[in-house]
Amino acid sequence: MEVSFLGKNSFKFKTKTLTLVVDPVNPKERADVVVYTGTPTVMVVGAVNRDRVFVIDKEGEYELGGVGIIVDRLLPDIEEKLVRISADGVAIADVCALPTDLPENTLEKLRESDVLIVPLLKSKLIEEAEPYIAVLCGYDEAAEVDQFLATHKFEVVKRDIEKLKLDADSLPDNTEVVVLNG
Repeated sequence: MEVSFLGKNSFKFKTKTLTLVVDPVNPKERADVVVYTGTPTVMVVGAVNRDRVFVIDKEGEYELGGVGIIVDRLLPDIEEKLVRISADGVAIADVCALPTDLPENTLEKLRESDVLIVPLLKSKLIEEAEPYIAVLCGYDEAAEVDQFLATHKFEVVKRDIEKLKLDADSLPDNTEVVVLNG
């Protein structure tokens, strides 16, 4: 699987069988599947491998092109959802849209993930979930990332990566923090 940062809290996941975008920021983005974690702000119109884009905007479990997608609404009074994606032997949890304080049962779900996509403001989830890889999001400028990394000391930080290539054999032994170019 290949992961690309599209800006804000938007990511593209590309597998051998499909392209999935979570919370698109560009209406010209092409995808087979689009997942909205809250109220859609951008509608993706084109599809890569199909006539129409498959849109996921409700909770549920989906299996599309060999990719597992689980969308959970964690709190009944909050629209935003947790998105978990499984493909190529890697489990990813996207927590960009979630509140900062999460119940223990949600943390358990996050601990089952190999990769955590986490905003700068929710960095404590990196320590709580202990993923193999934490991909940062939720920022507008590189200066915000610089300040964040100066404040939080992580053992391994990889920066200025265009695309993150993942499979079960590529996961590190200890948590790595990754900053993708967007």
